[in-house]
Order: sequence, then C-alpha cells, then structure tokens
Amino acid sequence: MSVHRAETIGLGIGWATGGVTGVTARVLSTERFMALVPAAHPLAGHTELSAAELSTTGLLTWPHQINSGLCDRLLSAFRIGGADLRIIRTADSVHAIAAHVAAGTGIGITVGSALDHQPPGLRVIPLTGPSTTVDQVVLTPAEPSDTARALRDLLLHASAQSVAGGR
Repeated sequence: MSVHRAETIGLGIGWATGGVTGVTARVLSTERFMALVPAAHPLAGHTELSAAELSTTGLLTWPHQINSGLCDRLLSAFRIGGADLRIIRTADSVHAIAAHVAAGTGIGITVGSALDHQPPGLRVIPLTGPSTTVDQVVLTPAEPSDTARALRDLLLHASAQSVAGGR
C-alpha cells in the first residue's frame, strides 16, 4: 500500500491589486476595459469611450467582493478622468451583465478576455484614457514549490505564445 502526500501548490491567478504582500506577481496579460452598449443607445456609434462620457450613465459590472482588483482599477479610471462611477447593478458573470444591458438596464463594463462571443444586440466598445487597462497576474509565494514554479512558468509561456500569435 502506498501513501500519497498532498502538496499545496500555492499559486493563484487574479487581477493586479496594490498592497498585496508575501507573494510575487507576474503579468500574464494586460486587458482593456470594454463597455457593452445596446445597439440603439446614443453612445453605440462611438469607436471608444472615456470615463467622462460614461459618468452620467448607470453601469453594470462585477461585485467588488468577487473582483476587487478590477473594481478598484475601474474606480481609479473614473477618478483620474474626473468622472463619477455610477454602478447601479452587479452580476457575477459577463453573460449576466450582457443580459441586463440587453434588457435596457444600463451599460455594462467588462474586460476583453471575458467576452467569448459578440453579445447579440450589443456593441462592444473599448474604454480609453488613464487606468483603462488592468493586468491579469499569476501569484506565487516568495519561495514557491517546484510544482507551483512549474505551473507558473507554463502559464507565463502560454501567455507569451498567445500574445505573439496575435490572440
């Protein structure tokens, strides 16, 4: 009979946040915030949108407790742009956000990589201006296990290949 020892991998994937201690963060990708706008909305004809253009609009995005790094970065973009961030509803998936937008609730905010297809009836418009991108990172302890190190390196290699291939 053999005994298997469980090893704690000690690796995470998330969004860059300030003030995280005790871990090393390596960037996997840099994502742009995208607005989901109903096709009939007055802003739907824009090729890009600024925080100021969205400051009077009710926005839908993720709950802070699920994606604090994304929410904090989005808030920073609006503060730097001198705009008000008016989040009127949250949803825990981009599909739920898109459904609310399609129903006329407001304009959705997500990141490009979360969109696996073009939501029907919606335009996807990139946000422009300071802090409108956010880094997706892989986190490891200061001294990762061999398994965590190997997995981190595999993720970084795959990310580099994806960027080089033009995604």
